[in-house]
Amino acid sequence: MIRILLVEDQPLVREIVREILRDAPEMRVTGEAGDGDEMAVILAAGEFDLMLLDISLPGKSGFDLLKSVRVQYPGMAVLMLSTHSEPDYIARAIDLGAAGYVQKRHAAERLVDAIRGIRLKAAG
Repeated sequence: MIRILLVEDQPLVREIVREILRDAPEMRVTGEAGDGDEMAVILAAGEFDLMLLDISLPGKSGFDLLKSVRVQYPGMAVLMLSTHSEPDYIARAIDLGAAGYVQKRHAAERLVDAIRGIRLKAAG
């Protein structure tokens, strides 16, 4: 089972992501946060294999949160999930240690495969 922490400020997007992942029996959203403060509390209290992290969040940005997660939880795979399609955003996420980047508009087609790819890469 891939335990996923979903960090996204929009409840509707969280619901859509959960729906997309329901078709993948080996994946389950086991925690959700709407901002960095909630994320920190949930991370400290639970065990997760992968984080889906939005870039545009209230308070600290997803980039700032990615930096801190890479330091505090170096084994945690982070997949960025964002509306931003600009190459600079993608490059910055990868440079900061994200395992991948999926645009929200492509999530229905690409999210499950992206997560599976990250898990295969980590196992190999």
